[in-house]
Amino acid sequence: MTLPVTTVEVALPDGSGVLAVLDALQRAGAALLELHDDVTPVVVFAGFEDVVTAAHIQQALHPLAVLRMEVRPARLLDWQSTWEGHVKPVQCGPLWIVPPGRHAPAGAMEVRLRALDAFGSGVHPTTRLVLQRLVELQENGLLPEEILDVGVGSGVLALAALRLGSRRAVGVDLDPAALDAAQENAKANGLTRRLRLLPRIPDERFGLILANILASTLTELAPRLAQALLPRGTLLISGVRTTQKTDVRTAFRRAGFRPAAATDEGDWTMLEFLSGW
Repeated sequence: MTLPVTTVEVALPDGSGVLAVLDALQRAGAALLELHDDVTPVVVFAGFEDVVTAAHIQQALHPLAVLRMEVRPARLLDWQSTWEGHVKPVQCGPLWIVPPGRHAPAGAMEVRLRALDAFGSGVHPTTRLVLQRLVELQENGLLPEEILDVGVGSGVLALAALRLGSRRAVGVDLDPAALDAAQENAKANGLTRRLRLLPRIPDERFGLILANILASTLTELAPRLAQALLPRGTLLISGVRTTQKTDVRTAFRRAGFRPAAATDEGDWTMLEFLSGW
């Protein structure tokens, strides 16, 4: 798909503000987001389908700390080729997250990602930590048949759970573009009948809930997530900075969850809770 796209590159002093920057750019209208946290400084690349000005981006990012920001004028850009050139397959145990034009080893368990307008390629630690835990649950025979993915984004986590053996998944996201992207990716993997996509958390209960979103949103959602988790269920939350770990854990304790584990990668942490009911 070739479109006139305005591109924005934002360099950060470190990884501490990555999710806030990604969220701000998405709210400003970015339809393509790509993170490069394997370089110094950390860089976020964004694509806009229309013309945007430096003033618009500066306002969107205020008061977040950035090293530099560069807005390049609209030009014809093949989004698919651009994305393929930046994202490589990601392996988590037997599972491979594979972008278009790339290939996993023959016979590998794959989740193929095609849609570009939602964050979640499996590259960032917040996603990778959850993927690794899903693999561990599957290997130990503990992966529930029905899961809920809150903040489904590209659908990568829900689709991974289905590929690993869950029977049904529900993905929730407030962003219609994310729901469209998750639907397209479900279709690419032949999993549309097993993934239900909704704009809000349904009045159901699940054995496993995944939530990879900003820490502030997670703490607000804690009571609602408690209502959606079955007794003896498991909650995995990511998108949490290690410096936020104590505050987030306290909020979920107050909602009735029992802390089970914390797994760190760099400045990020994934917290695991069990139902306390």
